[in-house]
Formats: sequence, C-alpha cells, structure tokens
Amino acid sequence: MTISTVDILAILGVILFGIPHGALDWELVKHSDRNPRLIRFLCFYLGSAGIGLALWITFPTATLLFFLLITAIHFGRSDPFRLNPTAAPTFFLKTANVLFQGGTIAVFLPWVHWFTIEPLFDALNANTDAIAATGYPALIAWLLALIFTVSESASLRKISLLIGLAGYYALHNYLNPLFAFALFFCLLHSAPHYLKASEHLGTSATRPKKSFWVNTVCAWIMVLLAAAFFDTFADAVAPLLSALFAILFALTLPHMIIVDILLPKHFLAWRITA
Repeated sequence: MTISTVDILAILGVILFGIPHGALDWELVKHSDRNPRLIRFLCFYLGSAGIGLALWITFPTATLLFFLLITAIHFGRSDPFRLNPTAAPTFFLKTANVLFQGGTIAVFLPWVHWFTIEPLFDALNANTDAIAATGYPALIAWLLALIFTVSESASLRKISLLIGLAGYYALHNYLNPLFAFALFFCLLHSAPHYLKASEHLGTSATRPKKSFWVNTVCAWIMVLLAAAFFDTFADAVAPLLSALFAILFALTLPHMIIVDILLPKHFLAWRITA
C-alpha cells in the first residue's frame, strides 16, 4: 500500500487543524468545575489516552470498530450538518438525527470507498474481514437513521444534503476518502466545535489562552512519538497514518467524556435533549 500526496496533505490537515479542537478541554473543565485541579485533570486525560493507546495496539480490530462507533456519536452530537437534533420531538428521533449525521463519516464514507479504505484499515493492523462483516448492518442502521431524520420534518437543508450525498456517491471513484474525512473533520466538526467552545468560555477565537497552544503542541508531539513507535514495526506501511488514528482515538476518549458527558450535565447548550 502506498500513501499519495493527497493522503499526506489530508493527514497533515487533520494533525494541524483537526486535533487542536480539543485543546480547550482544560478551560472547559475549569469553567464547569467549581474546584478544578490541574493534576487531577492531567491524570484523567493522560490516563484515558494511555488506555486508548494500549487498546489500539493490543486489540486493533475491536478498537477500530469501537472508534467508528464513538465517532458516529461524537460527530453526530456536534450537529455538523446543522439539522438540530435538539428540535426533534422524541429521544428516538434525536438519536436517529445524531447517528445519521455522525454515521455519514463513520459508516457511509468507509462503505462508499471500501476498496480504497480496506488497505488503509489493513495498514492499521485491523482484520478487514471482521470490519466488513459489520458493514452491512451498520449501513442499514445508518439508512434507517437517515429515513427517520428526513421523514420527521422535511426541509430544504435535508433535501440538499440528500442530493449532496447522492452526488458524492456518483462521483466517489474520483474522490479521495482521506481527503473527504479531513474536510469533514476539520471544517464541519473541529472548527464549529472550537468556535462554540470559545464562545462558551467568552474568549476570542483568534486569541486563545496559552493553555490552548500548550495542549496543541503536546498533542502534536504525541503524534510524532506515536509515528516513531509504529515506524519500528516492519509491517507498518504507513506509520504516520497509524500514529494519527491511534492518537485520535486516544484523545477522543477523554474529550468525549468532557464534551458529551460532563458539559451537558452543567450547561443546556451542550445537550441534545431538553
């Protein structure tokens, strides 16, 4: 398997512009905790990330499947297509809205590009046969979520989104899945999340606090260290790719606990249910 120039640009885009969106997590914790303790936060964050890395290395197939699942939940909760799951009348329809939006990147994209994605998953040491076996049930669940979301209340935005997905499918042979993932992750998830967090904290998005830069640089160093680690294996065809997704998974675990569990308990703006 070879990594193209477009793949490299996509990976660098996620590292430079995607990963930093979680660098405000400490500020968000401080904002929600009356007695924040940095040591406790670091132990929680680094401990969770360490467990994530250990799982990624030890159980790559199960961990990748779990990563795709939590990606669908986390990305969907961020409302990337602005379909407003909060406005859905029932918890079931709210959940369908979230899974449809997040499943677009976690289910639809891998399914459409499977013959291109399969070597990438194989480079991550995952059992692609096992992942493929889950593909059709996941696709059916995503399609049902799509149907429930669209039928709940048709709108021009939803119709435009369906046309866009159909167009993407029609042109997928000419498109790069890693580049598509990078665009989705950076533009539809990371950037809105960063802006929402900045607004919530009452800080300037163009002048974040020093902790943002410290955390960002630390995350970049983690990617480089992980790349050096994976480069020691003879079968690691793409150590940078392995490092990127290993660190993404590791950092997603504590990030999700903060953004999708802790903050919704304290602030209505972070909830999808009233």
